[in-house]
Formats: sequence, C-alpha cells, structure tokens
Amino acid sequence: MARRKRLIAGFTTALAAVAVWAVSASATPAVTGATPSTEPSTTPAEQPAEVHGSPPVEYKGTIVDGADVIEQGADLQSFVKTECKLEVLAVDNRKNGMYLVQPAGVTLKFDSGSVEKILIFLEKTDSSVNVDVEAWRNADGTYELASIKNQR
Repeated sequence: MARRKRLIAGFTTALAAVAVWAVSASATPAVTGATPSTEPSTTPAEQPAEVHGSPPVEYKGTIVDGADVIEQGADLQSFVKTECKLEVLAVDNRKNGMYLVQPAGVTLKFDSGSVEKILIFLEKTDSSVNVDVEAWRNADGTYELASIKNQR
C-alpha cells in the first residue's frame, strides 16, 4: 500500500511538471529561421487608438514650460496670457517638462516623448503656444501627445 502511494505521488509530480512545461512552451513558441521585421517601428502617438484602448481626447490651451508652472503657482492663469513661443523655446524643456494650461486653469503634463514633438512643432515659423492637442492619459498621470495644431 505504501509503495502504491509513492507511485501515485511520483506520477502526480511528473504529470504536474509536464503540464507546467507544456504551458510555458505554448506561451513562448520558438521560431526558427525568423528574420527581423523590415517594417518601420512607430512611436506610440503614431499608433492607432486601439493600441491605447481608446481614441485620444481633445484639449485646448497654452503650452508652458514646467519651471513657469511651478514659479507662477496661483498666478498661472494671468501669466499664460503673456506667454510667447520664444520664451518657451528659450528654456530647457527636456529637464523641466512641458504643460498645457487649459482656460479653466487645469494643467496637463506631457511625457518626455511628447515634449520632443511639441518642441519640433514650436520651432515651425507659423506655430503658436496657443494650441489644440489630442492626447492620451498615461498611467503615471502624464499625457502622451497624439497631435498638435494652432488653435482655431
């Protein structure tokens, strides 16, 4: 009887090991002879909305650098009315970050990838700090830019 229990216990352990192996093998299938993709990779903002789970949300406001958001505090709304593109481009926004200050005073902080896109937009001669943007909210509370254009 004891021998039978040991055999059943050994069989059960072996069966469990095979089941674990089968699950792990099916979760990460081996591909032999695969070549790297020649498809260009896309940045998250260029990917379709389905990747983010929902379409981006539209926001309207003024682009301000992070240092000004901190310095101005309660006076941010009046400061935004005087903000100009040259002032935004004159500071190190890669370190300070960039925000969109909405008319109601709500601020949205952009992620680092979006800061680069905003700087490229602002370097165009016909761009303005008063913009319409489409963005997704990230899990960390920052926003990922999908599109940016001058306010209508």
